[in-house]
Amino acid sequence: MGIGVIEALYYSLLTFLALILFLGVVVRLVRRFYHFPIPFFLVGFLENPVRLRIQSPKKIADRLDVQPGMNIVEVGPGAGTFTMEVGRRVTSSGAVYAFDISLKTIEKLRARIVKEGATNVAAVAASAYDLPLVSHSVDRVFLVAVLAEITDRQRALREFTRVLKPNGLLSISEFLSDPDYPLKKLCDDGAARQASWRFPVTAV
Repeated sequence: MGIGVIEALYYSLLTFLALILFLGVVVRLVRRFYHFPIPFFLVGFLENPVRLRIQSPKKIADRLDVQPGMNIVEVGPGAGTFTMEVGRRVTSSGAVYAFDISLKTIEKLRARIVKEGATNVAAVAASAYDLPLVSHSVDRVFLVAVLAEITDRQRALREFTRVLKPNGLLSISEFLSDPDYPLKKLCDDGAARQASWRFPVTAV
């Protein structure tokens, strides 16, 4: 390979990285003022090898301390990256309820559930503000790179309070490369206190 070709590849790579950085800054600025869920066509990209290595489903499930027989809620499941692992751990005696406001996302997840035979996992189109569950009925509520996309976090936290059992756990995880990655801890901005949060929270 000639020097000219190597230089061309080098500058092409630099241009690509600069473009990614520029787009990241633009997206972050837009998302700072306008909170909205990840577009459906990007859902599949969430399962890229880099992310799965850093933020693996097994690590998330371990931190949740998932036990057989538990009822667990995931808000914003995307392609089911973490949903399916949690579903396996609660076994057939437990249940996982995956809620997303995007019907297309839910339909895609339902197809995966059927393909993998996960009969204890239910994918439902619903808002984080109005989960179709009875009060104090679940052991865990978890969100991965989702809370920052929710416009009214106080309202969502109040809803999580409603559905969690008295000894329940809320788990909030973020991902550094996510355009919505908070520059300060979401749980420190007063939303939890104003929502009268009374459960243990794990935030990473």
